[in-house]
Amino acid sequence: AATCAEASVASSVSATTSRYEVWPFAREILPTINLVAPDTKALAEAFPKLATTFNVFNEFFNELAYNPGPSKAGFLFFLDWGNHNLNSVVSSADAHGPLGRSLIYFNCEIVKIFKGVEEVNPTAHLLLGLLKPPTKEECIHEGLLTPLGQPLTSSLHAHTKAPVSKPSLFSKLGQSSFAAAAESTAAKSKKGKG
Repeated sequence: AATCAEASVASSVSATTSRYEVWPFAREILPTINLVAPDTKALAEAFPKLATTFNVFNEFFNELAYNPGPSKAGFLFFLDWGNHNLNSVVSSADAHGPLGRSLIYFNCEIVKIFKGVEEVNPTAHLLLGLLKPPTKEECIHEGLLTPLGQPLTSSLHAHTKAPVSKPSLFSKLGQSSFAAAAESTAAKSKKGKG
């Protein structure tokens, strides 16, 4: 019985609040709303596709916030993860702002070009002095160039096919899909003629 009494007190308080606070406010704001109404009609005519635009935004944000389940990550996970990685990359800063960390790889073949640019441009001379690209002697010592300074030819770059004794799961990886289609077409035409 106490619950019903509390509910009736709460409803009478809310009725009193709406009667003495909300209704006077609504009556007082009505002239302002009537003044704004013609402008909103003009706005509705000026932006007929506004509802469609907001529907597209709604779908985009719904897709962004969608979580496919506990075994798969949604876009928000990857957005947070990418944000964290970006913060980690640009965590160094100086007086000019944040600096992105980078790792520069030099090819032993480009050292000759660097030497030519270094002689002409003093800024390039300074940068190359700070970066210290490998010299020809260092490349030869590390086995990246031949003793004559020529690049090594690797068997990986020869693109030769290894002989396959029996068909396996990976035996057709080296074939072009067009060559495989031509072979199957030729085999079918021989079968049809024979």
